[in-house]
Amino acid sequence: DGFSNGLRCLKWGGVALVIGFASGDVPRLAMNVPLVKNLSVRGVYWGSHAARAPEELAESLKEVYSMLAAGRCVVRVSHAFGLDDAHEGFRTIAERRAVGKVVVTPAGKRAASRL
Repeated sequence: DGFSNGLRCLKWGGVALVIGFASGDVPRLAMNVPLVKNLSVRGVYWGSHAARAPEELAESLKEVYSMLAAGRCVVRVSHAFGLDDAHEGFRTIAERRAVGKVVVTPAGKRAASRL
């Protein structure tokens, strides 16, 4: 299972953020790996966070945007498609050809790949 394998890749004392379940299956977690590697596992549900701690969420997003603007975070775009070709983007994901994000741009404009 991908989640368990991902935990094994974390360094000692690392933090795993549970954001969603892309596979559709909710994985079970055997507690021996977090115990032995002193890992933390945190759930991150943005809707709840926005309702309960909107100032904290706004501050964290401000920090992320700052990091993006400074070039400290790079979003890898594997493929980009115009809106008219969005179906090709889904096909690219389904055929596992994407290595990075697949982006659909509005107004039929075809963006260049930045991978």
